[in-house]
Amino acid sequence: GPLSLPEYLQRPQMVTRTSSSRLQYHDQHRWAEPLADNIGRVLRENLAGLLDIEQVLTWPWPRSRVVDYQVIVEITRFDADSTGTVNLEGHWSLQKPDGSVLIAGRHFTHNVPVEGASPDAVAVAHGEALSRLAGEIAAASVKTVSAQ
Repeated sequence: GPLSLPEYLQRPQMVTRTSSSRLQYHDQHRWAEPLADNIGRVLRENLAGLLDIEQVLTWPWPRSRVVDYQVIVEITRFDADSTGTVNLEGHWSLQKPDGSVLIAGRHFTHNVPVEGASPDAVAVAHGEALSRLAGEIAAASVKTVSAQ
């Protein structure tokens, strides 16, 4: 962390992009928790498993905790589109706690086909997109940290 989301995602309803300039919110289909909390938790769990690390903290962490590295994520798009694809886009960076940047502004795009039309299928595709992002972050981070 920190993790940032665009304003259109900071609500409980699931959203579908019906065109390049139009969004549809689904009042009957809601996230089980605030989306930012969910994304942070899913990325933390995936990174902990991929990197075989027991302690991966989500931001903000207690001041008493010392972190070795910080992953900053800015999501600019995270929605399903009218073609049945979940699209996750944004940027991430890796830095040390002192602010020195190890990986700067790496752009990501992950497009995951939705297997079915149900809200559950859309949620599964969202999870897969986050899993792919975690895999990208883990692979680049290991390579960068190992090179130091």
